[in-house]
Amino acid sequence: MTTLWLQLAIMSAGFVLVSWSMGAPLDGGHAIALAATALELAVLVAIATLFSSFATPFLAACYSIGLYVVGHITRDIRALGEIAESGAAKSLTVWIHRIFPDLESFNWTIEAVHGLPIPPEQVAWSFVMGIGWCIAFLTIAVVVFERRDFR
Repeated sequence: MTTLWLQLAIMSAGFVLVSWSMGAPLDGGHAIALAATALELAVLVAIATLFSSFATPFLAACYSIGLYVVGHITRDIRALGEIAESGAAKSLTVWIHRIFPDLESFNWTIEAVHGLPIPPEQVAWSFVMGIGWCIAFLTIAVVVFERRDFR
């Protein structure tokens, strides 16, 4: 757990240093972006915990990385579905966007660096969603782990 906090501290320091060196104003937007990044990291840890409750370490890492990638492109997948001519493709992409966590909703770094306004309702929704995903993944991990037979 200490390593996780150290990694978060290093990422935060790097973000602040790059922003500061580029002349970006350090304000509340940076705090929101850093808190959202921490919540995204918590969701990723919950995902990795879930997969490690039933898979080998290598497979758990592969599944976690895969879900990380899918989580960052769910909006793009949904946008592709919106321009698709097939109704089935549209429906499938909407469900992919609903089922998988939208990790891009935790990315407020562009707004923070450029001093753009960050909509509070979107931040609140992403935080509620992130906490919900953490609770869901960890609950499923506990249920799976309790049913596991170690004999």
